[in-house]
Amino acid sequence: MTRLALGIDAGGTRTRCLVVDETGAQVGTGSAAGANPNSSADTVAAFTTALRAATAGVPREVALPIASAVVAVAGAGAAGRPAAERAVRAAADATGILFDALHVCSDCEAAFAGGSTDPDGTVLVAGTGSVAAAITGYTVVRRRDGHGYLLGDQGSALAIAIAAVRAVLADLEGAGPATALRDPVLAAVRDDAAVRGRTDAAELDDVQAVLAAVYGNPPAHVATLAPLVDVAAAAGDRVALRIVDDAVSALVETVRVVRSDADALVITGGVASGDGLLGIRLRAALEATFGVLPRVVHDGVRGAAALALRRLPGIADGVADQLVC
Repeated sequence: MTRLALGIDAGGTRTRCLVVDETGAQVGTGSAAGANPNSSADTVAAFTTALRAATAGVPREVALPIASAVVAVAGAGAAGRPAAERAVRAAADATGILFDALHVCSDCEAAFAGGSTDPDGTVLVAGTGSVAAAITGYTVVRRRDGHGYLLGDQGSALAIAIAAVRAVLADLEGAGPATALRDPVLAAVRDDAAVRGRTDAAELDDVQAVLAAVYGNPPAHVATLAPLVDVAAAAGDRVALRIVDDAVSALVETVRVVRSDADALVITGGVASGDGLLGIRLRAALEATFGVLPRVVHDGVRGAAALALRRLPGIADGVADQLVC
């Protein structure tokens, strides 16, 4: 019987699932909302949706059990791993999927595995959250940040969005400079379901509408405002440019803490890989600081599937290498 390997990349905003066979060929894919246990709305539901979609077209006699599964979860360091594993197992029970072997790891490991055939290097994940890690044998040996929205994630989309909201609040209350972020942020806030769904929505002033939108959603949802900063910065808004520069500086410093001079550098996440001003400035700053061109990985799920293949007995390294971007 053909053995299957499964990889899941669960971020704060989106969850992706990829099933491959032991030759590395794609068997099925699925996606869902974010499944970060620390900041997403319903982790089990997201895993369930992604798993169900990825295995929908696979005959049950082939799909069960999955020989090797690797689930890479943002926030799945030692502190967050038990909750992430419980959520994955609950989703597997809900979909009737069995695992011969299940390994939960951090998104750092999956991202790096998706961009490097060398098992050692450095990775920066800068999306909804942010973390950098030194990797040895496709395993994190040292990390910086990834502390979540309350304690860290400097330079992340969520940190950028929070900085933008704070700047808009300061503008509204006369405590800070005027910013071009004001109108687009307020438009997004007024259109947010947490505000539109209120019976008193029309009575809320702008400040209260901002508060209702921010606190009426899971933390990761606020990160959807981050692209507005990129647009305003590209148009020359000084407040937005300062937020961009602060994010770039924070992310470069995060990498510096764990970086080894000779390592390859893999980067992933919407902030790190974006085509806007922020992404361009970040990649240029990383190259200038460390003297190496960052390898951009757009989808960590391929790395998770590659890791699952590498953990499957009897599979040559070259098979998993096919999934590396």
